Amino acid sequence: MARSVLFVILTLLAFNLHAQEYFEVERDSQLVRPRFAIKIVPTQLAWRFPAYTAALEHRIGENFSVEYKYGLVKGWDVFEDDAIYFADKSGFKSAITLKMYASETRNLSGMSSWFYGDGQNSSILPFIGFELLFNEINFDRTRIFRIDCNNGCEYFEKATYGVSRQEIGIRWNLGFIAKLIGSLNIEMSGAVGFVNQDYTPDSRRPKNFDRMYGRNYDEEFNGIVPSLNLSMKLMYSLK
Repeated sequence: MARSVLFVILTLLAFNLHAQEYFEVERDSQLVRPRFAIKIVPTQLAWRFPAYTAALEHRIGENFSVEYKYGLVKGWDVFEDDAIYFADKSGFKSAITLKMYASETRNLSGMSSWFYGDGQNSSILPFIGFELLFNEINFDRTRIFRIDCNNGCEYFEKATYGVSRQEIGIRWNLGFIAKLIGSLNIEMSGAVGFVNQDYTPDSRRPKNFDRMYGRNYDEEFNGIVPSLNLSMKLMYSLK
């Protein structure tokens, strides 16, 4: 992990040496790279583990920023089987991302007229980033277990128990910010990387069972899996 972080930082620094003169303000759009920004992340409310998520970003160098993101997982039932296999969700999602912005904005050609009308230009400020993430999510699961009590004896037990999922990993980010109105910007990004997932059931799950019934969801897995993320953030810049 340490070698990966060092490689990413050196790559970003090398890219920065070839960047053009530091961008401050583009006259037509007034789009600037934020010195300090507050963000909300509505896309984190989607999928299996929705979370109220906010982020802070601040500038640490000429083209570099650091973003701190934190979200609290909500106990909503999203899919039809959540009440059985992913009940009473809790936990958090967190990440730190080192970002490097381009020195100049880029024009949007295709969608600008849709957002801004004919004859008007829109601009984006691209960035690349390296993200370290750590998530911890807890939930309850209910299954039926077949338990062998020896000498031809067996019985079935319905049990509700807790499962904890921890993730730690890295992702590359590619995205841009674009101006909405005033100090309010929108940030769009995609990320790809790997995480180490660790599922652990708690002591309420029966110990010496022959078989458990239900859908084949992980609850004892420990290993590295791919990680993808698409994100939209609303960003208020304090300049």
